Formats: sequence, structure tokens, C-alpha cells
Amino acid sequence: ALVALRTSLSLEEDPKTLLSLGDAFAVTSRWDEAAEAYRQGNAMRPTHAAGRASLGNALEEGGRYDEAEVSWRAALSLAPADVGTYQNLGAMLRRRDRLAESKTAYQAAVAVDPTAAEAYVGLGKCYSAPRGGWSGAQRGGAECEDEYLGYLSRTYGVALRLQPTSAGVYNSVGEAMTMYGLLGGSAEFGGLGAKEMYAHALALTPANTCAATHVAYQDRKSTRLNSSH
Repeated sequence: ALVALRTSLSLEEDPKTLLSLGDAFAVTSRWDEAAEAYRQGNAMRPTHAAGRASLGNALEEGGRYDEAEVSWRAALSLAPADVGTYQNLGAMLRRRDRLAESKTAYQAAVAVDPTAAEAYVGLGKCYSAPRGGWSGAQRGGAECEDEYLGYLSRTYGVALRLQPTSAGVYNSVGEAMTMYGLLGGSAEFGGLGAKEMYAHALALTPANTCAATHVAYQDRKSTRLNSSH
């Protein structure tokens, strides 16, 4: 494919062919070459949003995060309804600990597409459990407790309703509950707690080592508690 695309470009420089060349480099993880091909194609079609988004993807994969952000924001200025680009931007900003900006990107994705489950999961990851966890929230009163669980319900809970067979979403809810120190269930999730979330994930993907580890650990913990009485 690379040979054919390069031959085509030697006969005629065409922006679509350059973008296809970028895609071919991306498939083979040659990120710098992919970025250069996308840049050349974008120079010929400066208002082509998809080319800007693809350039952002290649730059991020190559570890050039600031440049990736610039390219994604340029793509969104041209195509403000591109949910995938909002999600990519949100994920990168979250990994760089820019949670407020990440949350804004995910909220924009949800505003465009209220069924974007991945965006709801991203939103869930933008809110850290309150200091002191579940026990601290209880001491702070029902309002403090409900704030975090309500947020989980409005983000992860929506993602679960949209993708009830997604092991990844169940894992994410389990992790959020575990970090919160919520050992039992919660009304916001139908009485289910972290262990049940991990058990659902494990049932959906039996090779899910994260879920298996948590289920086994909590089973062991319960056995030790029972044996001590």
C-alpha cells in the first residue's frame, strides 16, 4: 500500500492520497512519518477537519502532546460536532492531570451525542473520590455522601445503561467505589457495590485479570472476617 500511494503521489500530489499515506503509516505505528503526511495533506486542504483530527492522533501517539492538542482544537473549530475528537482530547487532558479541561471536553462530547458511553466514562474519571472516602463522607453528612455517588450515577451509571455488556465500564465503576472505600452497595447502583461490579466484569470477560484480582481479594477478605467471629 505504501509503495502504491507513493507512486500515485509521484504522478500527482493529491491531498486525499497524502491523508491515505498518513493512515498507512499510522497503521504501522510510524507516527512521525504519519504526522508529516497528514501535515502535507492538511496544507493542501486547510479546512478539512478529519485531516486535522488524524494529525492530532498521530502526534499524540508519538508523544507530542502539545502539538496534538493544537491540531485537535483546530479540527473542532472546523467540525464542532466531532464526538471522537472531543473524546480523544478529553482523554489526553485527563492523563496530563488537566481534569477541569478534560471534563469540559467530555461534556461537549455528551452535548453533541447523549449516547456517547465512552464520554460518560471519561467524565466519571474526572472526579476524584472525596478525601477520607466513604467514612469521611458519612461524617460530613448525607449531602457530602450523595454528591460523589450522585456524580458516579450521572456518569458511570449512564454509561452502564448505554453499554450494559461493557466489562470496561463495570471495572471503572468498581475502581471508583473501591477508591471511595464503599464496601457495601449503593442505592444509586441498585444496591450493588464494588465486588458486584468486578464480578459482572469477570462474567463478561473471564480473562479480565483486573476484575479477577479484585473479586479474589474481596472473597479472601470476607472469608477472613467470617473466620474471626
